[in-house]
Amino acid sequence: MINRKERYLFDCLNSNPTFGELTKNGVNALLQNIPKNKRKVFVDLGSGNGTVLKYVNLLDSTFEKIVGIELSQERYHYSFQNLKKQKRIQLFCGDLLNFDIKNTNVIYISNLCFNHSFNQILSKKIDKEAQENTLVFVSQKLELKRDYVMTKKL
Repeated sequence: MINRKERYLFDCLNSNPTFGELTKNGVNALLQNIPKNKRKVFVDLGSGNGTVLKYVNLLDSTFEKIVGIELSQERYHYSFQNLKKQKRIQLFCGDLLNFDIKNTNVIYISNLCFNHSFNQILSKKIDKEAQENTLVFVSQKLELKRDYVMTKKL
């Protein structure tokens, strides 16, 4: 449950406060699809309570940075309190559409609850900013134009 102020923020950004998280087994399956040479910077766009970040940190020691961006201040503070001692994890509170993804090797997005127009905007952002060969994992297919971005639905 989110407060009225955060509900208004999500509504203004044409987004949805509902989120889904992968289990430990789900994160393990995701990691098995990432080649070792790609494991530098992992970003969770819409990191919620930080569960995916926690499991990536726990299950894989090769990522240099594990980054989460979350719009909800409540979820951000919750994840910050639980993950602040993890040196590789960086957390940011803000709009994922304003977050720089240029130096990212792996992007995870639990976008199943995002509406079509928000997913279109997100697709354009990834097409414009992501490096060649960035791995993009989504829970709902995005309309990406660039064919060198690999998309995998888990």
